[in-house]
Amino acid sequence: TLSEIDNYIWIYDFNSTNWKSFELYTTTTGSGIKEYNIKYADAIEWDNKSEHIIFDALNEIKKTETDNYSFWEINILEVWNSTNNTFKEGNVLSLYSNLPEGVSIGYPTYAKGSNNLVAYDWITENNAYLVLHDLIKNKLTYIETDSWNVPSFSSDNNFIIYENQNKINKIGIDILNLEFSNEKSEIISEANWGI
Repeated sequence: TLSEIDNYIWIYDFNSTNWKSFELYTTTTGSGIKEYNIKYADAIEWDNKSEHIIFDALNEIKKTETDNYSFWEINILEVWNSTNNTFKEGNVLSLYSNLPEGVSIGYPTYAKGSNNLVAYDWITENNAYLVLHDLIKNKLTYIETDSWNVPSFSSDNNFIIYENQNKINKIGIDILNLEFSNEKSEIISEANWGI
């Protein structure tokens, strides 16, 4: 993105030396209805085929003349057609069509070698969760944490590292049964944003 209030993601194709901008929007439960509430994207990550980008974005909805409601949500942007080696139209798919009020989700990451499994944060005013979500089966599991986690999968998908109170922790996962293990431990103290 170009600035804090830019609601575009810009992609550069080194082969054609062309830029393509994708305007960000959210989809609603109504057929084909787009809402342009996204202020900007923050955490972005390519899928394992380099065709889609999963990203979190700050949304702002006007509730009254003087009151706005802000929240973070996760979307998937269709960017590239590998078969034709061209840009796609930039359709945006929301991970959740209607988040409950007071909920923000963010810092999405794909499992290594799989576009079916993602991890992300689910935050409310009083609670924080690290979520493991199978997108194909639409099944999820979670553990309670203290704050935003910024998760990342290990190279073999046997554990997730995540930030918690300025420490990098890891927790074992079973991706076949979609379960967290009881094996969690601190791996680095005084650290942020483990990858």
